[in-house]
Amino acid sequence: NIGILGKINYTLSYKKHKHLIENNIQLEYGLVSTLGKTTRKTEDYINISSNYGYDLGKNYYLSAGFQVLTQFAPGYNYAVTENPLFKDRISRFFAPAYFNLGVGISYNPVENFQVIFRPVNGKFTFVSDPLLQKKGRYGLERDGQNLRSELGAMLNVLYRLKIYKDISLVNQLVFFSNYSHHP
Repeated sequence: NIGILGKINYTLSYKKHKHLIENNIQLEYGLVSTLGKTTRKTEDYINISSNYGYDLGKNYYLSAGFQVLTQFAPGYNYAVTENPLFKDRISRFFAPAYFNLGVGISYNPVENFQVIFRPVNGKFTFVSDPLLQKKGRYGLERDGQNLRSELGAMLNVLYRLKIYKDISLVNQLVFFSNYSHHP
């Protein structure tokens, strides 16, 4: 077996007076090659987010932000198709892509811990590939649908633990509840 993995994880923060801006980018891509099998991806992740906060005092911020999640390359179900072709894909770049946009409150008591609650949050699911626009897939409600829009609440909890000089463990828990469907 031979594997390769690349990861980029940047957090850029800016704070001046009562304004706080946090931008995050996470890019991951990995492959593994095994004798007798096709090369398969092991990681494939694009996560870009930004959050603006206006200081309300005592570590609370009025906040607004967005997040985009997708992947770089086509994905396959190797349990169903051992040596897949492009037509066997179950996902690809922007199929799906998830876009969250909302406003709410952010709580930042220390640098390595953050809770964001957005009672007004739009969640949009894009499926740009017509082959993948099937009812039930990615929450789509009918064949040929390329966008699903939801309005709900989002809760995001983030905890960073510095283990060693250049090693950190990041834990993130995200909840979304759709107001009109199973709130």
